[in-house]
Amino acid sequence: MLTSLIYFSLGRLSVCTPLLTLMSSEYGDDNIVFYGWDVVDYYYRFFKNFYDAYSWQIRTSYALVVFCLIFMFFLFIMFSIRVQVRRYKNVKTNELEERFADPFREVMMEFEPLMPSQVEEICNYHTMQFAQHDSMHFLKLLIKLRQELQEVIYIPNMQVLAMVCGVKAYIEVNLNKNRKVFEMMQYLTMLNIRVSEGCLANYVNHRNMNIRHMARMSYMMCSDMEPYRYLVEDLNEPIAAWRIMTLHQLMGWLQACEKRMPNFITLVPRIENGKTAAFVIEEMAYWGSEDEKSKLDTFFTDERYECRSAAFKAVAMLRDSNQEQEMVDTFPAQPEPLRREILRAVYAIRSGRQVDFFSEVYHTTASKETREIALTCLYDYSEDSRRLFEHLRFENNEQDRTLIDQIDSFNLLNQIRSYN
Repeated sequence: MLTSLIYFSLGRLSVCTPLLTLMSSEYGDDNIVFYGWDVVDYYYRFFKNFYDAYSWQIRTSYALVVFCLIFMFFLFIMFSIRVQVRRYKNVKTNELEERFADPFREVMMEFEPLMPSQVEEICNYHTMQFAQHDSMHFLKLLIKLRQELQEVIYIPNMQVLAMVCGVKAYIEVNLNKNRKVFEMMQYLTMLNIRVSEGCLANYVNHRNMNIRHMARMSYMMCSDMEPYRYLVEDLNEPIAAWRIMTLHQLMGWLQACEKRMPNFITLVPRIENGKTAAFVIEEMAYWGSEDEKSKLDTFFTDERYECRSAAFKAVAMLRDSNQEQEMVDTFPAQPEPLRREILRAVYAIRSGRQVDFFSEVYHTTASKETREIALTCLYDYSEDSRRLFEHLRFENNEQDRTLIDQIDSFNLLNQIRSYN
């Protein structure tokens, strides 16, 4: 064993000796100079000779440990840098928010159209000065203020404000360079900012379904030629809850801008999904024309269960007494859940003409839940229905009187709560 160690030491020395001899002869006995690849070669030979006596398993394990230590150190440095950058951005965002929150809010609350120079005057800041800051800070501020004003469907000066502070240009640049596409699309639809159609050209037929749908919703805002070109195709695809909410908000924005709305009455037959068709019928009650609203009764006998339910809800929302009787006439042909929808719709309309209808439903239906709803409607539908409700208390058996007393107590409790 001792002999092996001696040979190993001599081997290491023999490798390094020629190099040291060469350096000594060139620069003198007292000066050893390394330069260029000699440094790398020296340390390579040094570590190689040091570990040659160990097995490959030990050398591999040691190499892995050293690599992990170096990698962890690198991750720690990167993590520290990212934390510092994020902290700096948060501080900068807070500073700009404190400086511009009130001017931006004033611009957004102004319902008269403003010129860019007027926006600059309100903010006391020029467009070139805005350009010196990262536009992402102003984008976050606009999002925060828009959430505060979420009940306001249309903000007339959002477009000019986004243009002055550089947010519009920032979104366009990211879309043109294919960066953060889905995020930028979300900002467009949430803030209702219009960009050039060319920025959306690469995304309206994107392979990613979410990006494609967001791009097509943005296209409806930005295009004046054919804004609803992809609407039927989109509605025939699987639709998520967030898309329904976004489409509802977008339709309200389009109507507030006095833009041409889609023809809802012709959309419904072209949509295969019953739930999506029902959504369009309910949207008709919000944003449809008066002619479309008057034709909701065409869906009272639709093949699709969801469409009939949506039509009853839409009529109730509109409180359209002109379509009330058609709805009542279809009552016998409807399944029990839709019969209850009709009862609620007739109660919401409150024309005062359907007291006998509620009474007949109460006396003839086999469903306990439907009877409860008919009695509840009778209680508060009109003065005549209230008298009939009290009359029913004395003409029924004990079980029915208990149900009537429960409904009476429940409604009295609600009245007390409302009064308080």
